[in-house]
Amino acid sequence: MFPSLHKVQPTELMAWFLGYSPPRIPKDEYEFWLQEVALAIANAGPDWAGVLLAFAPHANEVQLRAILLALSCAKGILSEKQRDVLCARARDLLADRRPMVVAEAVDTLTTLGCRRTKESISSLLRHPSPYVRGSALRHFARRHPKEAVPLLERALHSKEPVVRQNAVDELDELNYTPALEKSSAFSKTRIRTYARRRELPSSIWRTDHEP
Repeated sequence: MFPSLHKVQPTELMAWFLGYSPPRIPKDEYEFWLQEVALAIANAGPDWAGVLLAFAPHANEVQLRAILLALSCAKGILSEKQRDVLCARARDLLADRRPMVVAEAVDTLTTLGCRRTKESISSLLRHPSPYVRGSALRHFARRHPKEAVPLLERALHSKEPVVRQNAVDELDELNYTPALEKSSAFSKTRIRTYARRRELPSSIWRTDHEP
């Protein structure tokens, strides 16, 4: 979405990320742009990924979500120690008061395959935010698929469209057709939204966001 970022030096990218003299970005694109900036910084190498990781405790909500997403997408760049630190940070964020941060933390734990997460994420299936519940469903579908099916089947009847869509997406991914055939939410031609964003180019997945 922002190809010009690849031509910018990491030092300048980091300055932009911190809010120092960034280019003019439309308000409705700013969060997407910041995520792309964080990803470009992380892809500059382990040292720069470490800079993002070190800044995470001081980041605001938008910055923190961008850091979690970027470091998850750049997981091949992280050292083993950095990965462990990121997993620990994401585990701590499961108790954060900001629902979208919690959802991003769950996705980070899922993408990295962090250990000792199942019990904590299981409790989030009852979280008041549909975005958090959706992230918890994705976690079970991808890390504990045998246990995920009954959870996903129940989620098909949720009052929240976000939760229903996550259930449809994950059941489809698991090729579990019996439940899908009965679901009015299922459509072969639908556009996958937030649940698929970590596996598609950024220009494609940006269809579903905060409430």
